[in-house]
Amino acid sequence: MKAIKENGRLRQTFLTPAALRHLPFGLADVAVLLGAFGLLYLIARVGTGAMVRFQPPEVLPNVTLDAKYLPYYAARSTLRMFVALLFSMTVAKADRKR
Repeated sequence: MKAIKENGRLRQTFLTPAALRHLPFGLADVAVLLGAFGLLYLIARVGTGAMVRFQPPEVLPNVTLDAKYLPYYAARSTLRMFVALLFSMTVAKADRKR
């Protein structure tokens, strides 16, 4: 239902059946939405391992060079780099405003 202002009064209009059959989003919108949710899931999944408590020498993180863990370590390093880049850009923008 849509409201249109006509002669100073609001008039309600209803969508036609043809307009109701037409979806307001397409296949590309669904793909972008799924990709965004997938990226958020990946960031959350990788980010959970980044919050490991580190207090040497009592607690030492377990690092293995097994090949099956290398993509996870690469993802963690990439996430850290993007967080550092975001922090650096924020500081640079704040410094520029002074």
